[in-house]
Amino acid sequence: MTRRATDLERLTKKFMKEIYASETPPSIRILKDSNPEFLEEWLKLRDIARHKGLLPLKTRHLIWLTAQAVRLNTQACIVHVRGALDAAAKIEEIVETAMILYITAGSSVGDVVLNALKEAKST
Repeated sequence: MTRRATDLERLTKKFMKEIYASETPPSIRILKDSNPEFLEEWLKLRDIARHKGLLPLKTRHLIWLTAQAVRLNTQACIVHVRGALDAAAKIEEIVETAMILYITAGSSVGDVVLNALKEAKST
């Protein structure tokens, strides 16, 4: 196995553990097969955004949660609610994020966050 393939495998496993835990999403499988170089670079960039910088991980997840809520991406919101909770966010902070979104982006966006919180708490 080449060094690049080894690095890609390591980054992919780390991503899967942090986000999906058990099931490889189709997009990752397709990229791994069709454009492993792109996937490797994307995973490296994601790793930098997740682990390097001044903002605490909890804050990063709340920002990612907001961005995904605006896109109405329920599954990604569940991932980031779980991530925020794992990074020591309080439920009240997630609810406050939803309240801000109700005012700034509309009720459907706030609803996505609260529904993601409900789903994350039930699993």
